Amino acid sequence: MEHAFKNVDVYVDNSENLIAIPHGHSKKYSMAGLDIILTLSSPYDDEQLAIFLEDAMSKCFCQEADDNSGLSSLEKHLQIKGYSKATKSRRLVGFEWFADQGYVLMPTQKKRGFVHMEGKKINLGHEVSKETLAAAFREAMAISI
Repeated sequence: MEHAFKNVDVYVDNSENLIAIPHGHSKKYSMAGLDIILTLSSPYDDEQLAIFLEDAMSKCFCQEADDNSGLSSLEKHLQIKGYSKATKSRRLVGFEWFADQGYVLMPTQKKRGFVHMEGKKINLGHEVSKETLAAAFREAMAISI
């Protein structure tokens, strides 16, 4: 089944270690984070980073989201109860794909949860090289607060 939109939440800690959570279909929320966790430990080069992001995006919609758990995928992975506790020392970068626009990186700002910084989003288009993806992600990571 083709999808018009895909989304991966990429959490970044203070050492720039990454946790990616692809999203998929949810009967309760329409779309939610899957219990598929991809991690990349710092240091990593641009090729490793781009492959990590591409792999995470490829996992979107590969299974149904677990609507029965009261915990987010990140909370389960970190074994920390409470989303605010799980994200306390983390930033979030949204890695998105739209059928009509291509790839987008969305920096966020932490307020009550994470808020998209629409004015700072990075549009990458449909065809993006590994080098461009990695450089843009590093930029989005630096912008996210």
